[in-house]
Amino acid sequence: MTYIVEISPIAYSQIRDCALFLQLVNLDSARKFLNDIFDSIGSLKDMPQRFPLASNEYCLPPDFRKMVIDNRYIALYKIDGCSVFVDYVLDIRTDIGKLFK
Repeated sequence: MTYIVEISPIAYSQIRDCALFLQLVNLDSARKFLNDIFDSIGSLKDMPQRFPLASNEYCLPPDFRKMVIDNRYIALYKIDGCSVFVDYVLDIRTDIGKLFK
């Protein structure tokens, strides 16, 4: 089964903010970040259940899952029917738990 992957405006904004910051440091790093993020998120179209639930760690509703990307970022998403909704893309180095309390 192939799922439809949708990225929320909040997640797009978070991706953009990370890319803009990286662009200030190194343009190639920003490009690599964008490629890695969108490739990883795009892979959710196949078997999005392969990643663990995130609810206990981040005070999220029980249906959220987490995907770690390049050991630096985390995508938080939920599966609904044939769709995957990516709601957040965050830098792991931040205190993510505080964002959801």
